Amino acid sequence: IRQVLQNEFANLSNDKTFDDLVELGLLRVNGVPLSEKTESQEIKNMDVISRIVHWHEPPVVVGDEIPVQKIQIPTNVLKEYHIESSSHTSTNEDFAVYVCNKPSTLPVHP
Repeated sequence: IRQVLQNEFANLSNDKTFDDLVELGLLRVNGVPLSEKTESQEIKNMDVISRIVHWHEPPVVVGDEIPVQKIQIPTNVLKEYHIESSSHTSTNEDFAVYVCNKPSTLPVHP
């Protein structure tokens, strides 16, 4: 396994890098961490070799403001889905969706 990975992936060709990844359990064969004992085994058909990497989210670039638009839900849609003001809501409550035009790099969390 070591020989194949070091030949196929330039960033693993350094023995120290490879050894560090094995020691940390970040190289795996069929979900099992590679070890000094197993790194010399042969790769079999259908073996899955994986490497766990630490990935940083891309930086979020936001301008001065993100525009938000209020869009009324049409009355026919409210009727179609049987949405009505209930007794515990205000009689002049409006049904709307708020839409923001955010950059794609900005994550959304509820």
